[in-house]
Amino acid sequence: MSTMAALAATAMASDEPKLPAHVHLLSSVSNPFVKHVVKLRQSSTYRHASGALVLVGDVPLREVCDIAQTKLGKEAFIEYLFLLEDTNAGDSLARFAQRVVRVTPNVMQKISGVQSAEGCNAIGITCFPSTFCSVENAVEDYPTPLSTWCHSPQRLLALDGIQDPGNLGTLLRTAAAFDWDGVFLFNGCCDPFNEKVVRASRGACFWIPIACGHWRQLRGLAEKRKMVFYAGESQGRVSRLASEQKVSSEQERGSYVTVSPGVYPLREDDSMHESLCLILGNEGRGLSKESRASCRLVSIPMPGKFESLNVAVAGGILLYLLQKRLHRT
Repeated sequence: MSTMAALAATAMASDEPKLPAHVHLLSSVSNPFVKHVVKLRQSSTYRHASGALVLVGDVPLREVCDIAQTKLGKEAFIEYLFLLEDTNAGDSLARFAQRVVRVTPNVMQKISGVQSAEGCNAIGITCFPSTFCSVENAVEDYPTPLSTWCHSPQRLLALDGIQDPGNLGTLLRTAAAFDWDGVFLFNGCCDPFNEKVVRASRGACFWIPIACGHWRQLRGLAEKRKMVFYAGESQGRVSRLASEQKVSSEQERGSYVTVSPGVYPLREDDSMHESLCLILGNEGRGLSKESRASCRLVSIPMPGKFESLNVAVAGGILLYLLQKRLHRT
């Protein structure tokens, strides 16, 4: 987010509508607070300016509340809980809420974004987790917030332009499952608090520490922690890159030159490093030039005829293979 965008976002946040204490039922889709909730759900900029997100559906709500209770020890985790009027659906979630507000079916449909209110019984608004850190606007290579963001990390996952919410959510969930210490998102990644990401992550975005920033900041953190950089690359992409380089060299010099892509199958001893960072690239473009140039490129050996895997699937395999040695069987 640029400085101007950050200032605009701050101004928006200061103008957020408040729901008066005496209001226990919302019946109009034109209510300013209803519009506020819709904007939180739809706009990443508005979410980050507000420091709050919308959880749609009782399943995502229960998953996040269970995590909040287990990891954070928080009971009243939901700031606002919206439930359909004249039903008991979602009542068991009330103990997690600071405030319960009943809504009519048309309002529920509006704030949830689903086609029918029958498809959604509960919606909650909650704050970003304290483990989230954004240093996108910091000028230092190793800004102060990063020093407390992730305590003595041994395993970090960095995502270089992952844009599909399903892929991002799955990678967050997998990183948490294999007990990685944190996830660093470069510019161009999908918002980790996008509704679809939260759903795909099964609430892992509240479990694993997440930071948003730039390459230089990740490098500053890595230097402090003496981390080794790995980056996942498909053998198919390597072959195409090598071919393109050969054609370019032939055109320039009139002959082929030997090209060594420098990509290695992942080995058993690669997980022996005390501290490492794995980088995964964009679904279509793959790794950025900086990531490719800064890391040891590794691939997953595949005896079959397919040249690559979906980034969430490939990431899951690499996260398992590179997890902390202590947890290997």
